[in-house]
Amino acid sequence: MNFLRKLNNHNFLLVFFLSLSLAAFSQTNIEAKATETGNQAVELLQKENKKLKTQLDLMIKKLLAQEKELVSLRETLEKQKLFKDKTTLKTSGDNTKKSNDWANFQQNLSIQQVQFCALAGRFFKQLEEARASGNEIKVNLVLKSRQDDLDALIPKGVFENWIFEAVKIEQVEDGSAAVIMKSQCGTLVGSGQIETTGLFGKREWRATIPYKDRRFRELAKLNAGQFVTASGNFEEVKAYKPGQPETFYASMPIGEHPLIKDMDIGEELFIADFSYIASLTQ
Repeated sequence: MNFLRKLNNHNFLLVFFLSLSLAAFSQTNIEAKATETGNQAVELLQKENKKLKTQLDLMIKKLLAQEKELVSLRETLEKQKLFKDKTTLKTSGDNTKKSNDWANFQQNLSIQQVQFCALAGRFFKQLEEARASGNEIKVNLVLKSRQDDLDALIPKGVFENWIFEAVKIEQVEDGSAAVIMKSQCGTLVGSGQIETTGLFGKREWRATIPYKDRRFRELAKLNAGQFVTASGNFEEVKAYKPGQPETFYASMPIGEHPLIKDMDIGEELFIADFSYIASLTQ
C-alpha cells in the first residue's frame, strides 16, 4: 500500500513537472512567435517608411520644379508688364494713335446717335442711286428728304451727350480752336468755314471754341484718337426751313473743309457748335 502511495506520489510529481515544463515551453514558444511577429512588423514599417520617403522625395522634386517654373513665369510677366508700360507711355505721347476703341463705347451710344448714323448710311446709298440716274431732280429730292429726316430726328439740331472721336484740333487766326470730331459711322462734325456775302467772297470760321473758354482748356488736353462726350447743336439742321423747293437744299452743300482737305476720311462735315466737351479717356 505504501509502495502504491509512493508510486502515485511519484507519478503526480512527474505529471506536475511535465506540466511545468510544457507551460514553460509554451510560454517560450509564444514569446518567440511574438518576437517573430514584432520583427515582421518592424520590417513592414521600415518598408512603408522607405516607400513614403521615396514618395516625399518625388513630391519635393515636383514642388521645386513648379517653384522654378513660377519664378520664370513671374519674371516673364514682369518683363511683359514693363514692355506694356513703355508701349502705353509711348502711345500716350503719340497724337496719331488711339488710346481707346469704339467697341468700348458702343453700349453708351444714345438711340438718337445710333439713328443718326443709320440715317447717314441710307442717305449715301440713296444719293448714289439718284446720281447714277442722271436726273438732278432725284438728287435734289434725296437731299430734301434727308433734311426732313434730320429735323425729325434732331429737332432744332440739338444733341446731348453724344460720343465722338477727336480727329484734328487746330488754333485759327483769332486764337480760338477749330475742332473736327468723328462719329462711330465716320460722319464728321465740328468747326467749319462758310462763304460770306460781299465783293470778295471771303471765307470765315464758324463754331470754333473761344480762347478763354472752359471748352478750349478741355480741347487743349486731347490727342487725336481720344474720345469725348459732347453736347451742342448742328447749325445746318438748326437752320432747317421746311416747305422749301428741292433746289434750296441743293444750294447749301457742305463744302470743302481746310482741316480735312487732304486726310481722305469723310465725305461731309456737319458744322456743330459744341456747348459742352469732356474727355472720356482715362
